[in-house]
Amino acid sequence: MRSSELGHAESGLGRAALGLIPVAVLTALTADPSALAQCQYDVTVIAGPECPPFGIPPTRGKAINEQGDVAGFYSLCTLGPDRAYVWTADSGLVTLSIPGASEAVATGMSGDRVVGHFIDPGKLFGAIAFLRDGADLTIISPLPGDTFSQAFAVNELGQVVGQMASGGFVWDDGDLTFLGLVGPGGALPRDMNNAGQVVGWAGDTAPSNPTSRGFIWQDGEFTLLDAIPGGVTSVALAINNTGIVVGRGLILHPEGFSTRAIVWTEGTMLDIGTLPGFDLCGAVDINDHGAVIGNCAQSSGPSNDIAFLWQNGSMWSLIDLVHSDIVASVRRVGAINNQGQITGWGLVSPAIVALLLTPIDPPPGDLDIDCRVGIVDLLMLLGNWGPCPSEDCRADLNGDDQVDVLDFWMLILNWGPGG
Repeated sequence: MRSSELGHAESGLGRAALGLIPVAVLTALTADPSALAQCQYDVTVIAGPECPPFGIPPTRGKAINEQGDVAGFYSLCTLGPDRAYVWTADSGLVTLSIPGASEAVATGMSGDRVVGHFIDPGKLFGAIAFLRDGADLTIISPLPGDTFSQAFAVNELGQVVGQMASGGFVWDDGDLTFLGLVGPGGALPRDMNNAGQVVGWAGDTAPSNPTSRGFIWQDGEFTLLDAIPGGVTSVALAINNTGIVVGRGLILHPEGFSTRAIVWTEGTMLDIGTLPGFDLCGAVDINDHGAVIGNCAQSSGPSNDIAFLWQNGSMWSLIDLVHSDIVASVRRVGAINNQGQITGWGLVSPAIVALLLTPIDPPPGDLDIDCRVGIVDLLMLLGNWGPCPSEDCRADLNGDDQVDVLDFWMLILNWGPGG
């Protein structure tokens, strides 16, 4: 997962409840569609520095932390090299300074840590990975014989997952651990959770030679994911702190092929489908409450990408949930945090700019931020029963630093869809 922590569901009951969400609870909730509601979102536009006469450059939101800070990149003067940035509500967009870099992108974020890669024309490498921790910059250089290094994600412990020419790696306070080989082409990692589980894929994703299989790696051991039901491949792109994996799978048809978003948990592969009118879809991130985000496109016709949210067994186009008159589309998404905030990018005419989507006023007791109060929220409250372990105690609905029967009754009184 690109930026999350489990919160306070630390008891055995809390973890067990969260682990059951995708296959049991969410499936049961879909039996009554009228009981479902979905959040509307306020939009914050994250624009890069204007560059006359070109105007606002294209900006991408790739990662988000639990505070709602965003990391990504923008194109200098529209067509120029990429610049990595961090955006906060207090500071706005701040370009990351990397000595010697001619261009850079930020791809992962957790707390104050940001990872990505940059190009240094003075060195004979295609890309060089970096970790920015506050004001401290660490370069994760390619090893001798390697031609590049890239960092994709960082967890709450500061562990970085990335790729070199010689294979996927985990960087931990200066120590490099290589994932090793799994199938032809080696392991291509993309994400890592707080338990040290790494996900990615091995094999060929091309429809002409579909061999890819998603994997989970932990402590030197690989677990291969099944192919999508009725399909031939799986690709893992993100994992949350309860071990649920999301990505995409390829299905071959007599007339061509399609890709569909997938969720994998406890050995079960679930095809969560596509948006109507789109045949190329994939999930890119999931938070600890089971909210999945992803992107869809069309294999033929207009190439208008569209982002989606999947939650409680239903899929929504994000533009249909956006409360804004200026956002014409939500083209792509990059990450979602445990507050339900999403970052990505869309069209704010005439520019493609980064967006921060924030749920509007979820009802009291809506602990998983899906704009309804139901069984998942009840399980989360029970998993946090007792004194609050820190200042951030969402299950403490009445603010008395205890999760107890008063909070239970407040949740019950708000049962059902919000708004």
